Amino acid sequence: MDLPGFDFADTVAQRGLDVLAADPSIVHRGKHIHNVLEMALGFAYLTWKQKNSHPLSLDRASIPLAWCESIARTGPQTALSGELGRRIKRVKNAADLMLSIDEPLLFDVARMRNAVEPLLVEWNRDVEAGGFYVPNPGFLGSSAVGGADADWVVGDTLVDLKTRETITRPWIRDTLFQLLGYTLLDLDDSLGIRKVGILLPRQPYFAVWTLEDLLQEDADEALPSLRSDLAVPEFFKLDGTKGS
Repeated sequence: MDLPGFDFADTVAQRGLDVLAADPSIVHRGKHIHNVLEMALGFAYLTWKQKNSHPLSLDRASIPLAWCESIARTGPQTALSGELGRRIKRVKNAADLMLSIDEPLLFDVARMRNAVEPLLVEWNRDVEAGGFYVPNPGFLGSSAVGGADADWVVGDTLVDLKTRETITRPWIRDTLFQLLGYTLLDLDDSLGIRKVGILLPRQPYFAVWTLEDLLQEDADEALPSLRSDLAVPEFFKLDGTKGS
């Protein structure tokens, strides 16, 4: 919400809510859950649109977005089978749900947000000056892997935000492979990715790698060949259509 171009209607959270709306019977009391979450997103939207909203109010508004996003990421049955589903079933309406958010969770979100605020200010300044920025970018090759979208691209850097508490070398390796995979799926190079970054607000730390460092060769020379290998002609054409 702190980056430019944010649009509630174009969030993964809204996508998750739409998934539940398409078949609420997939979970117990699905209609109630959908109605409460839909109204909660409405409250979040009004908070975001209000001028000079208190930072903690915005932190509270971000939480139903995260809940709805989890539905899109893991599916309604998985996302709502545990504590989240029970919490929503217990409340009468969205106001009760928003008030039920625990203070420790709010302060946790606030700490992470405060930690990355200088970076967000810098990115906003760059974007206002005409810098390149794409939120939730999709990729031409996404359909070949069943769909894929990243967090955002700013300048020539693909950024992934992770709220993980424990950072290990194997986890960093796996995350870098994920980001390289996203980069290769940009088959037409429309995003111009030449760096990848992992933003860790809990640590806090922002680690950036150039593609040259990761590929051990010039990115402009390596990417066309690697992307060509990924987009096998008989299965996927560069124009996004399926091959024969």
